Amino acid sequence: MSILTKLLNKNAIINFLTLLGLVLFVYLQDTISFWQLLPVILAIGLQNAIALYPLVERAAVPVEHMIHTKAFLPRFIKRIPQILILTPILLFIDLMLSYVFVLTAILLTSYYFAYLALRLIQRKQLKGESLKLLKKTNPKVAIYISGLEGVAYQVNQWLPVLEKMAIPAIIIVREKSIYKGMKPTPIPTFYARAQIDVETLISNAPTLKTVLYPANTMKNVQALRFYHLNHYFINHGESDKAVNQSKLLMAYDKLLVGGPLAEKRLREAGLPIRDGQIEHVGRPQAELFLEQIEQPQPIKTLLYAPTWEGFVDNVNYSSINELGYDMVKTIINTQKYKLIFKPHPYTGRKQAKNAQYLKRILQLCKENNVDIHLPDSSAELHDLMNQSDALITDISSVLNEYLITNKPIILCNTKHYPLEEMNQEFPSTQAAYVLNDGKEIDKLLTTIDQQDTMQAIRYAIRTASLCDFKDSAFDQFTRVIKLDLAE
Repeated sequence: MSILTKLLNKNAIINFLTLLGLVLFVYLQDTISFWQLLPVILAIGLQNAIALYPLVERAAVPVEHMIHTKAFLPRFIKRIPQILILTPILLFIDLMLSYVFVLTAILLTSYYFAYLALRLIQRKQLKGESLKLLKKTNPKVAIYISGLEGVAYQVNQWLPVLEKMAIPAIIIVREKSIYKGMKPTPIPTFYARAQIDVETLISNAPTLKTVLYPANTMKNVQALRFYHLNHYFINHGESDKAVNQSKLLMAYDKLLVGGPLAEKRLREAGLPIRDGQIEHVGRPQAELFLEQIEQPQPIKTLLYAPTWEGFVDNVNYSSINELGYDMVKTIINTQKYKLIFKPHPYTGRKQAKNAQYLKRILQLCKENNVDIHLPDSSAELHDLMNQSDALITDISSVLNEYLITNKPIILCNTKHYPLEEMNQEFPSTQAAYVLNDGKEIDKLLTTIDQQDTMQAIRYAIRTASLCDFKDSAFDQFTRVIKLDLAE
């Protein structure tokens, strides 16, 4: 279902409820005048205008240098259409009150519609200025990102790496909601609405040589068609998830993976890997920001960072379910640990059951003053990893990244895999203590605190997953990028 269809369906319900109120008024009053009908007409008109605002705003300037977030309506404005449902009900109380109600709503939204009108008037100028800046930047590298709302974390994790590389670069976002969630960066960010707008951007950047893709989304094909460019898949995390094995990866010139474990995963999947297509680069951003411990330390602070449920059930490794709820409740009841909870930003998007359990876990955490970090939190995952003494997670890239810290990892076995089968299918899990029952978490933590027996295997899996370069992962990543820029 398209975004337009979803918006229209939602707004149709709002319009219907408003009209239903009007029908009720006419039925009970047995008559209606033009002046009584007018505020309802204005209310429905404003409801539709607000619903269409984001679509018109995006279409107004389809190629644009992103420098502000005025394009995004604040939450209270988005709620006005629902509030306007009350307009016909107010007719029962007082006609003047209904006019004041609607006119106040119009006044509150007038700034944003004036802004939109100005953009429509200046659309050619704004596009021209954006392309002028693009040419002035002379980018050699572009990072290309597309996806659902909340996907900004995929590009945010690469910003420090690109900034430190000091190579002229740009960011191309296909949805403005991505920019809204991005961290501040000196790297120019450009919005491209449709395929023709991607072509406009790339054709106006003659110095561009390499495009980096942190996610394997369908819109990537609109940039992949430029055969004269290098197309590198850099991913947004190193994990054993099945979604990391796809024939779509064959479209990229190079696959920049963490290490031998990722390469083995791809080859064993039967993918027709080309000679020189895979490069081992570790996780440069993790090495830049994660602190390593030299000796085991007492477990006082726990980071619970579960994954989301995925698009299909067979890749639902999320512990946001009964296991996760029991575990969080048990940790809280022990009163022995500080708990940090950072759920995946997509949690509950596809499975109602996961959404319900997330709500229950959040409520439990709020009632017990647990440190919660939702997608709008300013805290970085790496900072939370540094604050913690141990990680509780699922089959995800968070597990692999945490290996750099040398701290203990607990894996929630939500699908109840036999240990040998799980270790074979998901090799990184060999580095983690396995939790099959959330109520057993305190017993497991006590055992680890007494003797951490998995230090050696964690280091071995870390080397296989993220490599152990003589210099650093950042230097290796930079070498790979610069080598092809020089050709």
